[in-house]
Amino acid sequence: MDIKTIAKCGWVSRQTSILKHWKKVWLVLNRNGALRYFKNEQSTEPKDVVFMPNTLEIRIGDPGKHVNPPEGLSKDFLFAVIPRHGSHWQFSAESLDDRVAWVAALQEARRIRTVRTVESISYVPQFLSIKESISRWKGRFFGNFPH
Repeated sequence: MDIKTIAKCGWVSRQTSILKHWKKVWLVLNRNGALRYFKNEQSTEPKDVVFMPNTLEIRIGDPGKHVNPPEGLSKDFLFAVIPRHGSHWQFSAESLDDRVAWVAALQEARRIRTVRTVESISYVPQFLSIKESISRWKGRFFGNFPH
């Protein structure tokens, strides 16, 4: 893995889709919006990958399906990535601060847009400040009406 392409990485617990057990995985969010999880830090082949701009949402806490967190951890540490296709990825961070950091990074990655160039198609992250994000949000919902 090229460290220059990584936006965030770290250990989290992932709930398996069939037996609903928790397994520690190495989670990597790349700057191009690709979220991958690996068996460990040294693994080169991801177990799965999802492109964050194509996801439907990121859920925080218990998604209403009565998810029990890993032993000794709080439901406040839970977060889930809901892709357009396939089953959702349920994670548990090690702490509330860690969960907040992961959710912020994932939400930012969902805003990445593709940019077409003459030579090729590349993915360019468009990271916005909180002030810019609020300004754009207000413009979308309230319009840019003169006062």
